[in-house]
Amino acid sequence: LKFLAMKFFSIASSGLLLVVATAFPASELYREDGENSVTRNKPTRATSEKNAGQISYLIKEVFEMRKELCKNDETCIKSHVAVSENNLNLPKMTEKDGCFQIGYNGDNCLVRVTSGLLEFQVYLRYIRNKFQESKNRDRAEHVQFSSKALTEILKQESAQGHRQAGEWT
Repeated sequence: LKFLAMKFFSIASSGLLLVVATAFPASELYREDGENSVTRNKPTRATSEKNAGQISYLIKEVFEMRKELCKNDETCIKSHVAVSENNLNLPKMTEKDGCFQIGYNGDNCLVRVTSGLLEFQVYLRYIRNKFQESKNRDRAEHVQFSSKALTEILKQESAQGHRQAGEWT
């Protein structure tokens, strides 16, 4: 099953995990009951942690499904062959995306993570189609659905951030 092998986990998961650490800051927010609170419409720590948890869940599930497809063959799991053989171009983070500590830009990073998740749908569809058993196909469909839901949440957060930025200028 070399056609299924790819170094997805190290590419996508490190990028997504790095984004979790930077794009969804979990700093303390001052929640005053008065009208002077500038953070009243910002996402809370709970929202950020929920998104981070969802990303971690997706990464874990995709890695587990890939292990299953490769039948736990380490060579298959670590191989780069599938990327070239199947034209699967997985999203990669670069410095210009604004997701790294140096040059961090929350708005750009959030947009990049959202678009990366949309690009990732092709890979999830590919995995789903490779499973023969309905139990595994259902699992793959659930991961694909969860990824789409997370994409929508991040789009809303990005739009909300842009609206709030307009209010403060």
